[in-house]
Amino acid sequence: MTAKDNPFKFSVTFRAFHPSADLKNLLAILSKEIGLASGRIWMVGDDYFTQSGDRLIGKRKESYFFFPVENNVMECEEKSLLSVIEKLLINLQNVKNSLQEHTRTGGRLVFYISMYGTDNIGYTFSKDCIKKLADLNIELDIEFYSE
Repeated sequence: MTAKDNPFKFSVTFRAFHPSADLKNLLAILSKEIGLASGRIWMVGDDYFTQSGDRLIGKRKESYFFFPVENNVMECEEKSLLSVIEKLLINLQNVKNSLQEHTRTGGRLVFYISMYGTDNIGYTFSKDCIKKLADLNIELDIEFYSE
């Protein structure tokens, strides 16, 4: 099945989680080396807040940040999902040691992909792409939405 047979839109974010670490150092490394701007960050123990800034009851149970890889939801015909992922994987090779240290100490790294379509959506990631994800200890989360 090709994008022309069944068009869809997608967005990609890169997420990092850690049960105890302050992620500001990893965030700085990724910002400098890859040029992505953080979308949101919090540390374990921080208070919960709504997006509008109202405090909620409770404390964050883990540290977290995310980078939007592309600023907008993209049409699959204008840019290939695989090309977006592969470009990011190439850039992340430059900070492989930092990523491995993050996961070695209990952290998780995730590519979060949102796919939007009006019909059934399917997508195949190449085995080389899957190997590169595994080499960098990056998990793949995919969520499908109907428009």
